Amino acid sequence: MSIEWKNSVSVRIGTGHAEMIKGPVEAFDALNNRWPAEHGALYVEAKSQCSDAVARGSADEGARNAFIDAAVEATLLA
Repeated sequence: MSIEWKNSVSVRIGTGHAEMIKGPVEAFDALNNRWPAEHGALYVEAKSQCSDAVARGSADEGARNAFIDAAVEATLLA
């Protein structure tokens, strides 16, 4: 089962093309495995909220907003 937000979030991680993050599972994967090495407070909050959303099987918009905030903080929002 796929958990998806109503609206995807476009980010550019590394030197690649912009990609659409469709839900908390993809967001949590990006935060854990592909995020820049330096992490701010918004990263920590996004990781926590996305992890909780995945555990609940929820497309929680709070997790989406936290992910957007972390992407802005890391200048990754595309």
